[in-house]
Order: sequence, then C-alpha cells, then structure tokens
Amino acid sequence: MRTKKNIKSAPTVNDKNTNAALPKSFGLRDLIVIILFVLLAALFVNLFIVDLFQTFNLRNVEPVGFVILRKNTVQRRLADRVLWDRLATESPVYLGDLIRVAELSAATLVMDGSSIDLNENTLIRITRAADGDGLQIIMTEGNLSFTGSEGGGRILFDINGMQLQPGASSAFNVTSAARGVSVHVNEGSAQVFEEGNVRQLQAGNLVMLDAGGRELEQRAAVVIHPVSNARFLNDDVNAFNVNFSWNRINLEDNELLRLEVAGDRNFNNIVNTQENLYRQTRISFNNGFWHWRLLHENTELAQGQITVIDSRGPSMQTTSERSSFNVTEDAYVVEFGWNEVNEASSYILEVSNTENFASPVIQRQSQVTSFSQPWFTDSKFTEGTWYWRVKPVFPSVFAGNSSFSQASNFTVERARTAAVNEDISLAGLLAETAQEAAPPPAVAPVLHLNSPARGTRIDGLTALRRETVFTWECEGEITSARFVLSRNADPFSGTPFMQIQNPQRSISVELGDEGTWYWNVEAQTASGFTVRGAQHGMLQISASSMLPAPRNMRPAREHRITMSELQARRSINFNWQAVSGANTYFFTIVQQTISGRRLVYQSLPLNRTSYVLEDLHILDNGTFIWQVEAVNSRQNGTIDRHGLIAESTFIMDIILPGAIQVEGTGIVYED
Repeated sequence: MRTKKNIKSAPTVNDKNTNAALPKSFGLRDLIVIILFVLLAALFVNLFIVDLFQTFNLRNVEPVGFVILRKNTVQRRLADRVLWDRLATESPVYLGDLIRVAELSAATLVMDGSSIDLNENTLIRITRAADGDGLQIIMTEGNLSFTGSEGGGRILFDINGMQLQPGASSAFNVTSAARGVSVHVNEGSAQVFEEGNVRQLQAGNLVMLDAGGRELEQRAAVVIHPVSNARFLNDDVNAFNVNFSWNRINLEDNELLRLEVAGDRNFNNIVNTQENLYRQTRISFNNGFWHWRLLHENTELAQGQITVIDSRGPSMQTTSERSSFNVTEDAYVVEFGWNEVNEASSYILEVSNTENFASPVIQRQSQVTSFSQPWFTDSKFTEGTWYWRVKPVFPSVFAGNSSFSQASNFTVERARTAAVNEDISLAGLLAETAQEAAPPPAVAPVLHLNSPARGTRIDGLTALRRETVFTWECEGEITSARFVLSRNADPFSGTPFMQIQNPQRSISVELGDEGTWYWNVEAQTASGFTVRGAQHGMLQISASSMLPAPRNMRPAREHRITMSELQARRSINFNWQAVSGANTYFFTIVQQTISGRRLVYQSLPLNRTSYVLEDLHILDNGTFIWQVEAVNSRQNGTIDRHGLIAESTFIMDIILPGAIQVEGTGIVYED
C-alpha cells in the first residue's frame, strides 16, 4: 500500500513571506548612483582617447631634441596630459614637455646642436622663448650641465626666476635648491639677467644667490676643466690622463686644496687622492665611471663626474659557423658579429680583400652587434682571403676618438672539379698523389672556458663571503699559460685586475666589487700554437642587498638645542635603533651650504647604537644634518654589506649677549 506524502505547493508572488524577502523597490538614489558611475566611466574613457590621440598626433610634430643617454628612471609628461611616459635612449622631446629625473638617475638631451645633462632629482620644462624663435628651459629644482656648440641654436634658461643666456661654445653648471641658485661657467661665457641688469660671466666665474635673490660671497673653486659631466674616449691601452684646472674664489694663497676620486658618489671607495693643490693637477683614470670632488680641508668646493670609455673597438666573433666558404655553393649568408661596447650608439663594419682596407668592398653602419651579407656565386666575395673590422660610434657628447678593432679574416675557396684530365703526365700524377698523401697540417687545439658560464650573475654578498671558482681546460698539451681577469670587455687589453701565470685548471678568486668582470686564459701548446677561449668569459656581480636605515633617531628631527640645554649637559647625545644584520655604524654630521654639503664631523666605526658629541666647538648657529649608516663588516674592516643612510636634523640656537669662548667641553661667556 503506497503512503501519500504531504507536498507543499510553491509560494506565489502574492505570499507575504515572499514579499518580505524581495529587495526594496528601485529608487531615485540608485538611479543617481548608476548615472554618476556611467559619467565617470565616460570621462575616463574620453581622457584615455584624448591621451592616445595626442600620442598619435606627435608623429606629425617636429621634435625639438632627443635623449641620447639615459640612466635609470627618466619620465616625460606632454603638455595638456596627465600621464607620465618613460623616456628611453633616442626618445624625442617636444615643446611643452615636462621632464623629471628620479634619484640615482640621469639623462642627456641634444637640442639645437647643444647637449644638456640632467642629473638626479631634476625637473625641467621645455617651452618657446619669449621672442618666439629660440627655446627656453625652465628649471625650478635640481642640477643640470650645459655644453653648447659653435653652430648651436639659441637656448635660454630660466633657473628659478633667474634668466641665463649661454654664449657660443660655452659650458656651465647650474644648481637650484630651496636655499638658492648657483651658476659656474666652465668654458666660454654666459649672460645673467637680474631685474633689468645684465652680468657677463666668463670661464671660471661663479654666481651664488640665496632664496631671496641676494648674492652670496663664499669661498669656492670653479673648475674650468673638465666640465661637470665630462665624457672621454680612450683609444689607448694605458690609463686616460685628465687635466684639472680651476679658478680660486675668496681663498687665501696658503689655503691649498685636495682632489679626491672615487668609484661611488658617497666617496666610500676613494681610489686616488692628491694633496696640496693650488690651481691645477693631472689625474689618470682607468676606463669606467668616476666621481671627483675638490675640497679645502673638509669643505667640498666643487664636484663632478667623469666617464672614460674604452674606444679601441670591440672583440670580434667568428663569421657564421666557419671561416672558409666554397665558391661553388649556390648561396650562403656570411654573418659578422662582435661584442657590445658600452655607451656606443652604432658600429661601422668594413670588409676588404686587402689587409690595409684601402678600398673596402663593404662599409655599413649598424645599430646592433651583427651584420648579415648574403653570398652568391656571382657576388663580390671572390676567391681569396677577406678581412673585416669594426669601429664603435659614440654620441657627440664624448670627447676623443674611437678606433677600429683588430682585423679578423675568412677565406673563400674554389672547389676542385671532378673532371679527369687525360693529358696529365705521369710526373704530374705522382706529384698530385704525393700531395694527397701528405699529412694534413696541424690544427690548433681548442681551449674551453667551462665555468662560470658566460653571463652568470652572482649576488654581491655571496661574492664577498665565498670565492668565485673559474675552471678551464685545453684539448692539447700545455707548456705555459696565464689567467687574466679584468674590467675591460677585452681582458687582454690594458692593465688587468688580476693575472696568474701557469694557473691550475681551477682558480679561486675573491670578487668583492660589483659590476661586470671579464676573464680568459691564454696558453702555449707543445705543438707551437697560442690559444685562447673563443669568447671571453663574462660574469656580473650584483650589488649587495642594502641593510635598512636605522630608525627612531634621537634627538627628534629639527630639535632645537639652546644655551640652557648645553649648559646643563655640556654635550649632545645621539642614539638610534639597532639594525638587524649590522655590527658597525658610521656617525656623520654635515652642514648644507649653497655650494653643497660641508662635512663637519665623522666618527670612527661604532659598535654601539649611540654617540655622545662633546667637542661642541665644531658647531655654530644654524641647521645641521646628522646621518647614521648601518653596515656589516669583517674583523679586518672590510665591509660586506652597506646600508641605507638615515638622516635627521638639529638646530643650534645659541644667542649670547657677548662673544662666545669655548673651553674644553663647556661654553662660557666672555665679557
């Protein structure tokens, strides 16, 4: 018997419970919200379309200049746009552009034949000059260097309200900050327009204005040569000599200067120092990027950067997969390749059938490090030996010359025909048979660079704590060899960083410095050959991860130190929070001046998180900046990891009715 189950019917739309579960009716407020969101969406779509069309329209606008060099983050905002673009090398710039350069970044523009170097934390706008003809660069903050050409166009500078007109073939450096503006002329001349007055500045002149436009009289050294961002091409195996000369301003004859050169902007790694300088000196620079500064005692009077590029030509790579081609082949592509040269904008390739390259058969300019030439039986590559070489081409901001690389060669051979010559004599047949039976010529053995593999990247901290192992092998018997490690792309040129005679097949080297390293092995074999690795080994040591900046610095920022406080304590106590991973701290006090930061005091390395300053006579009234850097160092003082520098400020507010005399660690009045 089937039992009947009670089945409830589905509720209808008229049920009270169902009505209670339904959402409230669609009201006016909901409609307003929807309309608002639709309008906002339409606005953003319109802004995107306008921005996109402005980008397309730039194709029909004549640029006023180009970016020829760029480092790290450089951005551009077009006029009437809200979005920032990333600028790259060869990017055009236009009227109305707002260009900003981030920290640890730089850019070089070429405009009307002149070059403008924009250093870090710089903001400029490109506009049309008031006369409607020339260009105007408006800079409110930052630092720029200008180098004009004799045939360059007219560019006017507005530096935080000060008008500056360069002369022909002039070079100058400008800094604009909250404390004021400074201009120093390296070469040529410049005119400064101030409230209707015109001042002529010649090479070696300097003008400094405070935030209120009042001229300051300070001791300074205006460097005439080299310019602030000098770039040189070195086509010699030796170091590059740079002559320094400067004009002394408000310095006594007995006040001699010191020139320091370092591989970093904080001058933690000083590689060259010259003391007791008056107006000039000469410094030898290896290839690379260097910072220099000119000081009187611990006060920095001038600073700049120098780039020295090895311009002797790149290391050559083999053509295609072989160095011999058969003229009976229907077709073949000859591929030329070479290593990249730092800062080179293009390369010139020459191919000739003579070693002196008197009449090159091929002469091409390429922006990449390779070139392909199709070859046919009726082509210009006839039977014989062919020679080829490459020369790097650099932007116009580099002074000096580049040269061609060492020539490489390949051969084109004619294949022997298979036809039988019935008239060949017996003597000729015997001679041919003997030639065929002769042993083949000796072949040079191959030398292999095994590890590290080319392009290997090693963390800087790993490189400091563990030696890098280089391994190699050679197929032939070795009589002598040498291992070479260098910063140069061709480690066999110039002075190597390290050279080991008759090395083992495994070499351990401590590499602490970041950057790119190149290595190779040259060996002499028992069969009389000199062999090297076919391609130089290359590895990169990345920067060690930075320790964080110390926190909770005391005294607090902009703490004001008064006379009553000093009389009570007779010292200033500084302290900060410990940084994990750090075992040493560097404590520094500097003072910001219109000509740059002046070092006031720097302690020995500290193993604690505090410092008591008792020598108060080194301070005067004003604002001071104190810095702490946490590092991890070994027992011998070698630093494994640097840290971000923490900064804070304090204000010396000492007002006395009479003169001040410092005795020991206290301060007393002098009636």
